Amino acid sequence: MSTEFDPSHWGALLADGVEECLSGWVTRCIVEVADVANMVVPAQEIDVAAHNALAAVMPRLRALLSADVDAQRGTPLTLIREAVSFPTEVLRRYGVPVVNRDPFAGQAFPTDVYNLSPGSWADIDESLSDAGLRWSVAKAFEYKRRHQPQA
Repeated sequence: MSTEFDPSHWGALLADGVEECLSGWVTRCIVEVADVANMVVPAQEIDVAAHNALAAVMPRLRALLSADVDAQRGTPLTLIREAVSFPTEVLRRYGVPVVNRDPFAGQAFPTDVYNLSPGSWADIDESLSDAGLRWSVAKAFEYKRRHQPQA
């Protein structure tokens, strides 16, 4: 199979990209929300949150993306949305006020009181958009190839 439609190829590239970007995303989440509230969170606390998010997410993300398409449960973006707990914990610990969210965000992500959940790969880092899209297409192509009745 060419790599163009190989979900394991694109999954590995996506995981590598997330590993490069996730710490920066956690850092931005904390710094931006704290800045809006005119508050400062110590750099060491931010670094610990970024490290802990990476340690919690990457093994699960790599396992998901390397699994057979029929065995995959959930999506990689869902796993990253769970990592919102790391910047949230730091922001709460430093008394940063929660933000106003639209009703949909409040219902879809009830524990994301700082409105950090990424809606797309670009919300984490623009560099993830291509691999995320290509992984999705390759997974859908492989799933359809396996499960669509032959004419």
